[in-house]
Amino acid sequence: MKVLILSCNTGEGHNSCAKAIKEAYDAHGEICDIKDSLVFISNGFSKLLSVGHTVMYRYFPLVFKWGYSLAEKHPAAFNEGAFIYKLLTRGGDKLYNCITDGEYDAVICTHLFSALLLTKVKQDYSLKVKTAFVGTDYTCSPSAQDSCLDVYFIPDSFLKYDFESPNIPLEKMVESGIPIRQSFYSHIDKNDAKKIFGIDVNSTHLVMMCGSMGCGPMNKLASFLADKLPQNCELSIVCGTNEKLNKKLTKHFGNRKDIHILGFVKEMSTLMDSADLYLTKPGGLSVTEAYVKNLPMVCIDAVAGCEDYNRRYFVRMGVAKSSANVKKVCDICISLLLDNETRE
Repeated sequence: MKVLILSCNTGEGHNSCAKAIKEAYDAHGEICDIKDSLVFISNGFSKLLSVGHTVMYRYFPLVFKWGYSLAEKHPAAFNEGAFIYKLLTRGGDKLYNCITDGEYDAVICTHLFSALLLTKVKQDYSLKVKTAFVGTDYTCSPSAQDSCLDVYFIPDSFLKYDFESPNIPLEKMVESGIPIRQSFYSHIDKNDAKKIFGIDVNSTHLVMMCGSMGCGPMNKLASFLADKLPQNCELSIVCGTNEKLNKKLTKHFGNRKDIHILGFVKEMSTLMDSADLYLTKPGGLSVTEAYVKNLPMVCIDAVAGCEDYNRRYFVRMGVAKSSANVKKVCDICISLLLDNETRE
């Protein structure tokens, strides 16, 4: 079998999901390739959307929240014939040539933009390959029902009636959960993991991360937490690709032995093993990885949209606490750091 996975460079979650699926195919000796679906429109469009998404997440989260809400209220914006649909499906010819020239047997989408583009290719050409969509958030995003693929892998059974539509009948759905990389299914001893990251084994460890882009009110969170961090507690702040944030936090807290400023962390699984509590924005992959690690979470409402559904899902499950107020979030963290029983 030869499989093509279509991801999208709008945040690392979709790419991480694609890599997790590829790991499974690789383990079975199957050929599996990952491509950015936006490149089939143009390299420039892909870069523009990727950079625009990062800027919006970091600096204008309210704009993203407004845009997502608008899409929920006006789903026709993604209907066939609408401007957005035409824009996102312009690369159909190139994608068709890629699928046929590459002799792929199946195409899997980890982003809705990819699913819309692949739907257009199915409509315009006689594709004999199997097609699928994999949901990466605990909600059915506004444009999902405008796609029409063969199989839909959804995170939880409670979502099946949200996905259900003329294009997505119940028999097309598989309640699979969200694919994450294999490294998150392995665990190392907490004390060994703490030693790897320079954390005192007798300390309670809080890890703070707001996505690979380092977005959200991380400066405010860091300041509040630094002022209230109890003795025998340590804080690790993962800045991801946000170099500006990394420099700023290093300047402010570089001399604190109980605060560790990290850049992009490749061994996120090990860092989670070292943590006693995880403060995070609720991206679909991030919260799923933490859940598999049995790591209690405090979720910050950083960008809303689909992440608001993720946040509410895990709070309802009883494995996370949350607040929209930055100071309140920090108070929750401090309280949980001091209360082993409640964390457990």
